[in-house]
This record gives sequence, C-alpha cells and structure tokens, in this order.
Amino acid sequence: MLEVKCFGHLSIVVPDIEEAQNYYKTLFGIEPVISFKNFKNEGYSKNMGLQEVEVHIRMLRFSHCNLVLELIQFEAPKGSQEISKFKVNDLGGPRCISLHVEDVLKAFKSLKGKAGIEILNSEDYRPVALSSIQSDQFILGAEDNNLEAKDRIVLKLSKKYFFLFRDPYGVIWKIEERLFDHSS
Repeated sequence: MLEVKCFGHLSIVVPDIEEAQNYYKTLFGIEPVISFKNFKNEGYSKNMGLQEVEVHIRMLRFSHCNLVLELIQFEAPKGSQEISKFKVNDLGGPRCISLHVEDVLKAFKSLKGKAGIEILNSEDYRPVALSSIQSDQFILGAEDNNLEAKDRIVLKLSKKYFFLFRDPYGVIWKIEERLFDHSS
C-alpha cells in the first residue's frame, strides 16, 4: 500500500507560461510562489522520462485552500502542440478537477460567457440541484448500517449544485458547493 500524506500539486502543460499564469490569476486569484526559467536538469529529465529537458516552471498557490498549480512550458523537447479536449466520459487520465465554493450559482454567473470558458452543457443551461437520492443507492464505508448518517447525506445531496467547464488548456473543472468536511 502506498501511504499518501497529502496532495502535492496539479501540473498543466501550457504553450505560454506568462499567458497561462495571467489566465489562472484572473480566473482563480492565485499567485506564483516559485518560478524556474529555462530549467535544464539531468535528474529532472530522467525522472520525466525524457532526454535533455528545458522547461519554464511556475508554481501558483490558491490562497484559500491547499492546492498548487504547476504550469510547465516545454522548450525542449516539444510534445504535441494540440490541446486535447476530452469529454468527461472519455477513458484515460483525470477528467475533472473539483473545486468547492460557497455559492455555485454565483460562481456560474461569473464564469458563463467569460472568454476561454466552455461550459460543458447546452447554451441555455444553468445548474440545478441533484435529483432525489435514496439511502439504498450508496454505501457509506464502514458506517453503512448507520441510517441516521445516511439520511443526513441524502438531505445534503438533495441540495447539491455543480457545473463543469473546460478552460483553454483542456482542463475540465467541476465547481461545486462544499457539503462535507473531507478532512477526517
């Protein structure tokens, strides 16, 4: 078993690191914490499974949660220069990154129609609450026989709103209201 201690960071390969930093700073209000320009390092190259890597790296930290974006711009070697636009149901790799907000409808209004934002739904879409969920539709880990806990979850999920959007770098973000404390 791999004993994971905490989340590290999320890497996004971008064509222009300055443009990407400005985009994510405007979108999320995140700030750089460390940058490497024209970084060449034999150990880094070997660990990446590549030969003679030259990259620009910028780590951006969210101010209100423990999340860091690592933006990487490859100077050498260049990979595919096409940004893939996977659908949420395509196989292979992560398909969406979930961020919690206080008011999902307010977040939706602020993002809808913004340049570079592709809402993954119809033109006239707006977030709606999840349809009815019953306690027999899910298992609650070791507490599955705790009907009171399952009823509390059903009540919270009945008020759950979320929406998905894709950014210009092909990343699908899920914006949802935080209903549960995931720290324990």
